[in-house]
Amino acid sequence: MLKISCLNPADRNDLEKAEKDKSRRILQIGRIMKVLPILLLGAFLSASGNSQTVTVVRKNITLMEAFNEIEKQTGYVVFANKKDLSGKAKLSVKAQNMPLQDFLNLIMKDQNLDITIKDKTIVLSEKAAPVNSPKNISIRESSVQNSA
Repeated sequence: MLKISCLNPADRNDLEKAEKDKSRRILQIGRIMKVLPILLLGAFLSASGNSQTVTVVRKNITLMEAFNEIEKQTGYVVFANKKDLSGKAKLSVKAQNMPLQDFLNLIMKDQNLDITIKDKTIVLSEKAAPVNSPKNISIRESSVQNSA
């Protein structure tokens, strides 16, 4: 603390109060700096978007039920045509804390549907029919003569 000698009592009190306030602010900044890395780490871990995991252990579930579980557990929204999901074989699934992408690959393995993930939305669409390309093509060259 500074040595105060030739100040009147009111100025001396103001100066002492200002020094105490400065010390308090420095202590507050120090506390914030201690807590900040912990808060940032927590925010980083919770914000890692694609690290969503799914836990489903069920027998004979439909694709619709599997996607309902995804929506409940991850907050993702699933868009699909109901006719694409109905009439599909039932699944037996055993997935514990499985990453979302792996779970989708598991349940869609034998389905005729494409998956697109954009932000927090999963879009299902029918796979495009394969285009049959001719295997043997022969080209003949012919000449056309003008008879004039």
